[in-house]
Amino acid sequence: MQGPRTHPNLDYPSFDPLQNVAVTARAVADLRALVSWVGQQDPLDITIGGTSVVDPLAVMPYAPENRRAVIAALNDRVTWVTAAQKLHEHWGGRIDWYAGGHVGHVFSGQVRAATDQFLSVPPHAVE
Repeated sequence: MQGPRTHPNLDYPSFDPLQNVAVTARAVADLRALVSWVGQQDPLDITIGGTSVVDPLAVMPYAPENRRAVIAALNDRVTWVTAAQKLHEHWGGRIDWYAGGHVGHVFSGQVRAATDQFLSVPPHAVE
């Protein structure tokens, strides 16, 4: 992986559809590289989940419960708050709520801080 893809003069999403397509294409390429890399790792160390890929209630993550997190939006208009609650009940782990919408987590400092804090703890140090 090549690290963060930030550029100080680039807004994403933006009002420029070509820029959005270019940045999205780069993100897809990065995700493909990530999936390839994850496939070579120990599955107990890394788990990736996405609700738009599969029904998350139909699977159980490989990660131990203390390494699972659900980020949930209180003002989600794409899915319901109860969906996040059901996911948390099924997966266990922790749940973090924020006062935003379905994709608002991208811009939320609260979500970023909670995610950074969660990921900063080494997997084997969490009891």
